[in-house]
Amino acid sequence: MKTLGIYAVTSALLLLALALDYVALDWRSPDFSGYRTLALVVSVTIALLIVVFAMLLRRRMQPGRKGARALTVVTAVLALVAVGQVLVAEGRFQWMRYTVLNADPDTLERLGQHFIVGYRDRDFVATLGQRRAVAGFFITHHNVRGMDELAIGEEVRWLRSRLAGEPESPVWIATDQEGGVVSRLSPPLPHQPPLGEQLAQRAAGAPIESVSRTYGREQGEGLSSLGVNLNFSPVVDIDHEVQNPADRFTRISTRALSDDPVVVATAAGAYCQGLADFGVRCTLKHFPGIGRVFNDTHVEQAVLSASPEQLRETDWLPFRQLAGSRPAPWIMLSHVMVSQVDPDQPASTSDAVVQDLLREQWGFDGVLITDDLCMRAIHDAPGGVGQAAVDALNAGVDILLISYDPDQYYPAMYALLLAQRDGRLNNERLRQSGRRLSSQDTISGPSEGTVFPPERPEAIPPSR
Repeated sequence: MKTLGIYAVTSALLLLALALDYVALDWRSPDFSGYRTLALVVSVTIALLIVVFAMLLRRRMQPGRKGARALTVVTAVLALVAVGQVLVAEGRFQWMRYTVLNADPDTLERLGQHFIVGYRDRDFVATLGQRRAVAGFFITHHNVRGMDELAIGEEVRWLRSRLAGEPESPVWIATDQEGGVVSRLSPPLPHQPPLGEQLAQRAAGAPIESVSRTYGREQGEGLSSLGVNLNFSPVVDIDHEVQNPADRFTRISTRALSDDPVVVATAAGAYCQGLADFGVRCTLKHFPGIGRVFNDTHVEQAVLSASPEQLRETDWLPFRQLAGSRPAPWIMLSHVMVSQVDPDQPASTSDAVVQDLLREQWGFDGVLITDDLCMRAIHDAPGGVGQAAVDALNAGVDILLISYDPDQYYPAMYALLLAQRDGRLNNERLRQSGRRLSSQDTISGPSEGTVFPPERPEAIPPSR
């Protein structure tokens, strides 16, 4: 029993050491955002305790038990490997951070205009703001927890003040306030039922435009009162009723406005006008439309296999119809691969999707923003966040969104600085993007010239 007990304890320590090695391999993953310092201390402490216990067990073993003694040595080595992996990853990150913060100020500001970032502490904001290394900040529930509207307004004014000066582009304060399950600033803003639910339950004869614009105005008034001028809404993905039991984050069927592309386009256009009435710009998401997609890009890569012909008649209709509206909406690019357009790159970094399709075929000259680059579909891809940042800007994307894990800003900017140094950035695309961004004046006052979609084309299937 004593021998079995020693083997059991040693085996448990070995499994724990292997678990630490697995965690250490992906130490800088966004999964640790928000408690990375605590995780670092705990992981290193546990690893060192494993080494101590393994060596104590080895000393208590009789010399003849070679297998058990070897197992303790292997356990201690694996624990030390985990410590080494964590320290190497942390050291590499700190080097990238140091390089970014000591980069040429003009280069950092020029590349920084392509970033909107989330934050978890004010030091991060002050550090980047002082260097004008971002175009704006993303504000969400953990930034405003326990605050009332007055306090949030003060927070937003402080954020703006970090980027004060004479910028060529406006300062963006962005959030995710769709209504329904995605309502990052509720509370304190009133919680609204999903717009799709209100559209489905509207009184007989009630115009889609009226319901949607009223909804947008209510939301816009609240956001504007806090100082937010960019909302990552509306969702214009079509509800294809795809159900993935493992999908904990995207859940498009609960967020989509309708299963009818024309209803979606009409409602989204009116909703955007409602936001614009209070100086808040809208964002159409998630191009190329992810209502048909089963996998969740938050946790894995995903593919959209529908043909361009199918997508033009359904999923792309709201995007294309509203792309020419005034004030111009932004379009958010998802990280799904459109297999029949570009089977190798996600839409957010694809030259074929961004340049060939949106810029050239559609003639869209508005702002394109990526979905959060912290998602696993990007972070786990070859080259990770850094390569994605380079590919996206070279493709003609204007804004890189890093919202969930602010630390990912540093490897992204580090990769851009290296690409700039080595001549791997497309300077003409950057020049065009700079022009688009510098022309993005914030909206003021009630907007005129509402643009709604035309009558239903024959190609659109009837609502289910």
